[in-house]
Amino acid sequence: GTVQPVEGTELVVAREAKQDNSSTYWVNGKRAGREEVVTLLKRRGIDLDHNRFLILQGEVEQIAMMKPKAPSAHEDGLLEYLEDIIGSNRLKEPIAEAQTQVETLNESRAARLNALKSVEQQMQSLEPRKAEAETYLHTEAQLHEKRSALYQLSATQCQAVVTESEAKVELLSERLRDEKEKAKANAGELAGLEKAYKKGKKEHETVLAQLDESKKLFQSYERDDLQKREEKAHLKTQIKKAAATADKDSRKLAALRDEIASLGGDVPRLQAEAEAAAATRQAAEAELEEMYDAIRGQTEPLRRKIETAQREREPLAQALA
Repeated sequence: GTVQPVEGTELVVAREAKQDNSSTYWVNGKRAGREEVVTLLKRRGIDLDHNRFLILQGEVEQIAMMKPKAPSAHEDGLLEYLEDIIGSNRLKEPIAEAQTQVETLNESRAARLNALKSVEQQMQSLEPRKAEAETYLHTEAQLHEKRSALYQLSATQCQAVVTESEAKVELLSERLRDEKEKAKANAGELAGLEKAYKKGKKEHETVLAQLDESKKLFQSYERDDLQKREEKAHLKTQIKKAAATADKDSRKLAALRDEIASLGGDVPRLQAEAEAAAATRQAAEAELEEMYDAIRGQTEPLRRKIETAQREREPLAQALA
């Protein structure tokens, strides 16, 4: 197979060395400066800092005699020589740092593996609790499902109750409107009744005032009647005393008569005394009769007033009842 160059990638670099140790550089037949040539070659991937890709005359035997690896840091071996050629020796420090990081990461990995094993053991020990928790969660989910079904059933029942209540509310609203219309129709009648009530109340208050006045008058009559009764009782007591005195005098008269019969010589005197006693009795009886007449004259107007007050009181008592 032949190699087909990519168009536009061919590059010809030339150097002309002179006896005065000066050099002239050419790029594709055009004269260029050294810095321009170095920049162009580096941009094309040519390492000018590690130029061991050129083996000089006499170095082949020296290379063949090299040890595979340098025994110390101050010597060169074939490995170091090749690294210097390919430029990989610049990666020694990054590789060392990477190895250090790898060791650190290995230690961290080992620690985490140990932690992972510990966690796995703990997880295995928690498997029964996990199963118990899963059972609990499953039971809880079933409970929530049953509750949800119960709530839905309750919601359906409540909706039915709400619908029925709304129908009742509508019916009651219609009845309320009817009652309001009836109330408006009865407003005039109610006003008339209120007027009649106020009039009756006023009359009732007037009757109550009259009744109160009649009660006060009746109480006054009762007090007068009580006083007259007491006076009558006192007069009766006096009459009884006078009757007792008259009876006593009669007994004395009989005794005197007996004594007159037994004492004939004292007859004129005893007759005079008897006549005097009879006169005293007659005077007492006349006085008693006058007292009865006086009592009847004093109590008769009072009795009539009481009867009149009682007749006036009967209609008021019936009206209050």
